[in-house]
Formats: sequence, C-alpha cells, structure tokens
Amino acid sequence: MWRTVLHQHPSPLFPWAVVLALAFWAALLESRGRRVSGPILLALLGLAIGSGAIVGGSAGALEALLTGAALWLPYAVLAAARGRKSGLADGALMGVIGAWLGLQGGATVLLSVSLAGVLYALGFAMHRRRLAVALAATSGVARVVVWSVLGADGGGRRGGRSGPIGAEGGGATEELPCGPAIFAGVLIAAVGTLLW
Repeated sequence: MWRTVLHQHPSPLFPWAVVLALAFWAALLESRGRRVSGPILLALLGLAIGSGAIVGGSAGALEALLTGAALWLPYAVLAAARGRKSGLADGALMGVIGAWLGLQGGATVLLSVSLAGVLYALGFAMHRRRLAVALAATSGVARVVVWSVLGADGGGRRGGRSGPIGAEGGGATEELPCGPAIFAGVLIAAVGTLLW
C-alpha cells in the first residue's frame, strides 16, 4: 500500500467529513436544479490547499493541488470530447474533493464515483425504459473519446456518431444529474476507507 503526505492526516475524519458534507450539499442543490457556485468551490479549493500545507507543508499543498487537478481532468476531457461545457461543474466539485483527500483518498473516490455513476446511469436508463438505447450509445461515447484523444473528429468519416447521444432519430438528449452518483461514490469510499 502506497502512502502519501495527506494520507498521514492527524485527524482523518475531518477531510472525509468535509467532502461528504460538500457532496451531499451538491446532490441536494442539483436535485433542485442548481449547482454549487464557482466562488464557493474556489474558496473550498483554497482551504483544501491550506489544510494540505498545514498537514504536510509544501508537499501537502502540492499534493492537494495536483490531486484536485487529477480528479478534474477526466471531466474536462469528456466535456471537450462532447463539445459542451456540461460536466465541468461536476469536474470542479471532484477537483475540490480530491484536493481535500489527497492522492490516495482521491483515487479511491474517483474509482467509487465512476462505479456509482455507471450503476446510476444504468438504473436511470432502466427506469426510463431506455436501457438498450443507453447501452448502444455507450459505444458511441467511447469512440468519440478515443478519436478525440487521437486528434480525429470521431464522426462520420470513421463511422462514429456526430451530435449528442440520444439525438439519433430525432430523440432529445437527457442530461443525467451527477450529484447523486458523486455523493454515493464519496460515501462508499469514505466508509470503505475509514473502516478498512
């Protein structure tokens, strides 16, 4: 098991309590059609970096900053691949969560949020009786991400989809709120980490 500076936190419950409260608040706001504002997330990021500096000096502050960037990056790549800003707020939330937890806790959260997100999306699709469409669209998302990373357009020329998922055949796209999946993933990671 690898150790990091922020893993050695003198009060390990504190950062987990902060991120659980933040994730719950974000999920609650999202259920009402709102988001955590950028200035609040920026202030919480500053506090996380300051907390990292208190716990581990400059190495702790650097770990908080780099972990925040690492947890934000997948959301930024997906938003860029989709050609929309949708998902950047969730990425900012994940970045703040990563900054509070450090590399080891952040990696655990990213994995558990990803798994919770997949299960949430499949459950959402089943509830809407669109599971077959969602599973078919998944291959299109993977293709767009791969071709975007490789520098190709991901559409038409190589057999990929162009346009938003769900738009084929005139259907409307649906934005899936990620707040509940982020909270569920953070909760699972917290329980697993603190009990392990």
